[in-house]
Amino acid sequence: MKEKMFRLISMIAAVVLSSGCVSAVSAAPIKADNTSTPTQVIEDFYRWYLEFSVRDEKGNFENPLADRAYRDSEYLSEASIEEVDSLLDGMETGSYGPFLCAQDIPQEVRISDSFPEEDAIVMIMESSFEGHKFEVELSPANEQYRISGIRCK
Repeated sequence: MKEKMFRLISMIAAVVLSSGCVSAVSAAPIKADNTSTPTQVIEDFYRWYLEFSVRDEKGNFENPLADRAYRDSEYLSEASIEEVDSLLDGMETGSYGPFLCAQDIPQEVRISDSFPEEDAIVMIMESSFEGHKFEVELSPANEQYRISGIRCK
């Protein structure tokens, strides 16, 4: 009981500390570590994702979904990796991207708000597409936050 209460208080504190941040994503990723806040996890993951999703020097489009590069991400829980794998295995070509809840790649993704939910923190995300929002759930695992779910709206 005490451990569950401590986790809840810790998550609420993390939400309070990160909720005032409206942050844009765009630079080199930082490896996840034991001190990564939920905001850092989101920013670092989406920075990497957007940077990966561009044309290379030869003009070839790289796709973290088609290449399944997300599988090596330190920012995703094992369960979320398995969920995306399963989703992609059942998708038809040209469907939406489950990490962005969009078919196209936006210029930027930012956190607009956050709230606690049971054993998780939910970040409300906005992209550079007009009116485009989705939610990212983060859960603590071994004293680190990991993306544990994405909710397309």
